[in-house]
Amino acid sequence: MRSPRVGRTKVYKNTKAAALYDYPNPARVGCPKDINVLKDLAAKRLDVPDSIVQHVVECSPCFREMTELRRKLKRLRVLKMWPEPLFWERSRLLPR
Repeated sequence: MRSPRVGRTKVYKNTKAAALYDYPNPARVGCPKDINVLKDLAAKRLDVPDSIVQHVVECSPCFREMTELRRKLKRLRVLKMWPEPLFWERSRLLPR
C-alpha cells in the first residue's frame, strides 16, 4: 500500500503541471496590471483578493510568473540565512 504522502505529492505535481500548461492566456485577459500583486501572492501575504488568487490558478502565464517570484524569494531568504564566510575562507576565494 502506498503512503498518503506519495499520493499527495503526485496530486501536487499534477496540479502544478496543469496550472503551468493547461490554461494558456496569450492575450493576458484579466491579468493583474501591478506586479506587486503577484509578489504579495508569492510571499503568501493574506491581503491578496480571492479574485486574484482564482485568476492566477486559472492563468498559466500568471501562475508561471508567481511561481518564479516565489522561487526567487526563497533563494533570497536562504542567502540571508547563510552565514558570513570566515576571514580565512574569504581569503581563499580572493584571486592572488
